[in-house]
Amino acid sequence: MLKSWSFYCLSLDDLSSPWKLKKCLQVALLCIQENPADRPTILDVYTMLKSETAAISTFKRPAFSVKRDEDEESKCALKVKICSVNELKFSISQSWIKAGYWYVGSEFPISEINSALFTHLICAFANVDSSTDQLSIPFANEQYFLSFSGTIRGKSLSVTTLLSVWNGQNATGQSILGNKVNYSVLSSMFSDSSHRKSFIESSMKTARRYGFQGIDLFWLWPNGIDLNNMGRLLDEWRAAITSDARNSSEPELILTAAVRYIPNHETVSYPIESMKRNLDWAHVVAYDYFLPSMDNVTGTHAALYNPASNISTDFGINNWLSRGFPANKLVLGVPYHGYAWTLANPNDKAIGALAFGPAITIDGSMGECIH
Repeated sequence: MLKSWSFYCLSLDDLSSPWKLKKCLQVALLCIQENPADRPTILDVYTMLKSETAAISTFKRPAFSVKRDEDEESKCALKVKICSVNELKFSISQSWIKAGYWYVGSEFPISEINSALFTHLICAFANVDSSTDQLSIPFANEQYFLSFSGTIRGKSLSVTTLLSVWNGQNATGQSILGNKVNYSVLSSMFSDSSHRKSFIESSMKTARRYGFQGIDLFWLWPNGIDLNNMGRLLDEWRAAITSDARNSSEPELILTAAVRYIPNHETVSYPIESMKRNLDWAHVVAYDYFLPSMDNVTGTHAALYNPASNISTDFGINNWLSRGFPANKLVLGVPYHGYAWTLANPNDKAIGALAFGPAITIDGSMGECIH
């Protein structure tokens, strides 16, 4: 089962309205038609959803049609019925993960997050102190980490909160741009058993102290050596989490990781077997495939399919599955942001048009990076 983060539109908040619900279902079917040329554009979708009288195109054959019976593990059970134009049946999954990252630097207040839309919310990011290998939260941001879980769960007790740890803003930014990072605090920590032990103990204590129920590792650009050491870290991390729960009255912490859209990087792969054993699930970051700061042509930065290359979500997810990573531990990341390029020819607006870098903002990003 491929779990997914959900898309939500405030203008459709009242789904008790019969025409709105019907329109949502009709438009959703148009978006999964087999021929990409038949699918509506974002503007088409917006127009159809906003108006009760807007015309709806005739639905054609879907891109996929699957039927699967419940497996032995009821927690992963999902029945998907064969769908056709003439016979449409819907099923409800009982195990969907609807998660979102909230960035501490965001202008969106924690109190305005609609907790009811999510099963899990992740507060990002805690740093790692290079001198101690322990988690570090800047004093200026501590108030947000202290209030996050209480504010979220004050609205909905069913929501689980996690604390996300990353490689630091500078190293992450350089890695996104494709630049080699000569020093990485996570690389250093991964490579030494005593450093890993200090990090693991600190991560659990910090999560407990700030009221989080899980920990997330957000590191999308490790090198080959890092990936080899990552398996050791996850084995030790899970063992420590299990021991911590056994020796206390607290429930076992959730352990997740954000990963690249494909399982291989450089000449090595993610430690699939260790990830299967130790992670509750992995967040597949299926976006930022093309960036104005890196690419001198325009590109679809979150392409579900790409007939011209293997840089697509479909290709990446199939690679994860072919490597043996279970579908019920993959959570698909969907961006709520896009990018703007400065075009070499303002009249050439096609995908692949020559460009001179970002437009409008420093890095070209437009919208909120909410997953």
